[in-house]
Parts: sequence; structure tokens; C-alpha cells
Amino acid sequence: MENSVVELLFKNSEDNPDKAALILNERVISYAQLKAGIIEAAYIFKNYGISSSDRIILAATNSASFVFGYFAAHLIKAIAIPVDPQISSINLQYIIEQTEPTKIFFPSLKKSNFESIEDLDKKLLIAGKEINTFPQIESEDIADILFTTGTTGKPKGVVLTHRNILTTSKNINRFIGNSFEDIEVIPLPLCHSFGLGRLRCNMVTGGTIILTESIVLVKKIFDNLIKWNATGFCSVPAGIELLLKIGGSKLNELATRLKYIEIGSAPMNVNTKLQLMNLLPNTKLCMHYGLTEASRSCFIEFHSDKEKLSSVGKPLPNVLIKILDENKNILKIGETGNIYISGEHVMKEYLNSKVETEETIVDNWLKSGDIGKLDNENYLYLLGRQREVINIGGLKVCPDEIEEYINELSFIDDCACIGIPDPLCISGEIIKAFIVLKNHSEQNFSKFTIVNYLRQRVEQYKIPLEYEIISKIPRTSSGKIQRQLLINKHDIN
Repeated sequence: MENSVVELLFKNSEDNPDKAALILNERVISYAQLKAGIIEAAYIFKNYGISSSDRIILAATNSASFVFGYFAAHLIKAIAIPVDPQISSINLQYIIEQTEPTKIFFPSLKKSNFESIEDLDKKLLIAGKEINTFPQIESEDIADILFTTGTTGKPKGVVLTHRNILTTSKNINRFIGNSFEDIEVIPLPLCHSFGLGRLRCNMVTGGTIILTESIVLVKKIFDNLIKWNATGFCSVPAGIELLLKIGGSKLNELATRLKYIEIGSAPMNVNTKLQLMNLLPNTKLCMHYGLTEASRSCFIEFHSDKEKLSSVGKPLPNVLIKILDENKNILKIGETGNIYISGEHVMKEYLNSKVETEETIVDNWLKSGDIGKLDNENYLYLLGRQREVINIGGLKVCPDEIEEYINELSFIDDCACIGIPDPLCISGEIIKAFIVLKNHSEQNFSKFTIVNYLRQRVEQYKIPLEYEIISKIPRTSSGKIQRQLLINKHDIN
């Protein structure tokens, strides 16, 4: 029985050696070539003195080199640490200090004095070396250390075992229905959990992936979808909105071809979901909820769950979710509290942080840090991050709820809400809304229109008292609002 994704990948290469595994621009790499490349990369690693349990930092470009190196690390039981190729010198140095890697893989990481291995793709001889010299992978061996993108504070190193990443891949494939026949366009960076997860899912089933550089390259995405007769693709909500804005009609033309889309990493407006459903009536529109620490814990499929579009779906069959209060008492259906997650996909630990691990994982339940509630059909409703909850005189407000309503207004392009100290020292905090106007035209802005609109939809205490117009809401590459930057901006002002 296979204990890892790379073992299943090798099985697929034996069963279907000539099938396309990766497509990059015009380059097609078969499963046989992929296997040979991984083995060759593993020998190169061994020649550099890298062995079991050693840590390797990989600049996670959307390239064959990264795929070879990532799975080669797993093959020799080393630990892969994918990082953004555009990582800053400061953040790279932080990760180096936290992980103490044996090597850094790729010359693109010139921001450090640490020795960097040259691009493997230029060194591969594809010499047909054997794999019998590599150690047996155990399911509890550490596979990856992924660093959270972090909306506040320093990123945390999430330690994932082979069991974690293989369980997650199988859970996702079971829900979406991924199979050997699928051909998927992946325009997401492989340095983040979502894009990397889609790579693993397809390698497990023996599918084909088409790597593109960015979700903003709309024409290239459509060209790849059409040229290669793709059956699916993945995207963050911001990417979907861009596709709808620039190429909605083209998307509709693919309605008979697209079997599925996986969406995740940030909230999506219900109106956007409905628009996508209208354009793709026969496509499985799957949106996940999860964390780097517990990837893809819930899924919703827009068409079949059309009455529950404001939820994030149900827990997957191998996942358990419960809602607890601050004293860890189980709450009743419909009551709001802390979301806890359990399953074999939950991380092993946080790197170098025993205390935080023990605070986060209690009796095999992960405290997600999110606030939410379950309904009587076990659909989960996500109401915000615990650390982002605004406290107004003891009344808790999740900013996501307010933002969703404000974004419904025709003159609003984007918004974000934070809690700031009450200048009158009465309620502890008040809500401040940062507003991005469509066409950046202030003549359409009306604070009173926003207030009156919200009065019909939320309690009075949830209505922002302060407003500031800005040009852009700061977000992570996966679309999450960086509220700490907005808090810092307010403090400076």
C-alpha cells in the first residue's frame, strides 16, 4: 500500500508511462519522463549530501524543475519547504533561521548568502537510474513545512506528514470526482497550499496538469483551456471575478467542456456565485474551506447546494467539525463560537513552537481560529477570524459580514472593516470601513447611503462609524485581507 503521493505518482507512471503529466507552454512531460526526472533529481540531492529528514528550501516556481525537486525531496525522505520565488530577503532569512535547511534549491533565491543549488531542469540527464536505493516512506514521516501567508504577525511553519497530504488529496478527489481522464489548468502559485494541493491531487489520480504563470493572464488561461481540451481549473475568488469581468462570454462557451472548478482561499460574494452558476450550469463549482493546518476541511458545490450559498459547505466524509464556546463547551445548532476541526488531514505541529501547538491542537482537535456556526443539516457558516472579531462593548462583530453587504452597493469596488479604539471611550472599539470606489471617483461616495443600506440588514452597533477612501485593499496573494496593514495605516493617520 502506498504511503505517499510520490509513490502513487510512480504507480501511475508504470500504468500509463506515455500519458501527459505536465504541460508547460508547448512542452509536454509524460509520466515516464516525470518519474525519470524525479529520480535524477533525487540522485543530485544525494550527491549534495542531502539525506533522510534533511530540510530543503525550494523556490516554488510553476515549472518542471520545482515539480522534479519537490517530489525528489519526498523520495529520499527529505523535507520540502516550498517558498514564494518573490520572497523578500527578510522573510527568507526568517525561514532559514526557523528551518535550518541543508540546501536551498534554485538560483532565483539570491536574496541569501546561503548556498543555492542551480536549476535542476538544466542538470537533468534523465539517465534511467533505479529507485531501489531509496528508503521506504512511512505515512508519519514529515513531508512538507509550509509557511502560512499570515494576515497578521510572523508566518508560522506548518509541519505536514505524508499521511496529511495524501489524505487531503484523496478527500478532495472524492468530493470533486477527479479521475485519470482529467486535464486541469493550474494558474495558481505552487508556493501556496491551494496550488500545491491541486498538483498533488492530479498526481494521485494520474491526471494531466497545465501550469500557467498567473491568474491575471486571462487570455493564456482561456487559450490553455481550449487548446488542451481541459476538463477543469482552479482559482481564488479574485481570479474568478477577473475571468467573469474580462471573459464571461468565453467562459460560457466552455460550459459543455468544463467538468469542474475548484475555488478557495478567500470569501466569495453570493452574487458572483450566482453569475458563475448561470454561465456554467453543468459544471461542478466546488468551493472549499480550510487552513494550511487543515487543508480542504469543508466543500460546497454551488448547484447542488444552491439554497446554502452563504455557507462554506459541509465537512468532508473523513472530517469532523464542532463549535465550542470560550470555555470549550459544545454549542447548540445555530450558536456562534470557535470552529474546531479533526481528521487525518490536520497538521502534525507548528515548527519550533510546542506551546502554540498544544494550544492549537487539543485531543486531536485543531482550533481553527475562525468563528462560525453549524445549521441543522451540518452546513458550516464562517463568520470571521477570532483575532479579527471587533468587540463593541462586549458585542462581537465579524467584519466579513459587514464587508459583504457594503460590497453589494453599486459604487463600491472593495472594502475592509477593522476595529479601532472608541474615541469617546464608551464601547471599547468602533468599526472603521476602508472603501475602494469604482473608477476611484469620490463624487459617487455617500456615507449616508452606506449607513441607510446597512440599517436594513444588520444591527445598529454593526454599522461603521468611520470611513476612509483608499485606492486598494491590501490582500495576500491568495486574496485574504491584510487587516494588520489597515490597522497600522489608521494608527499612522
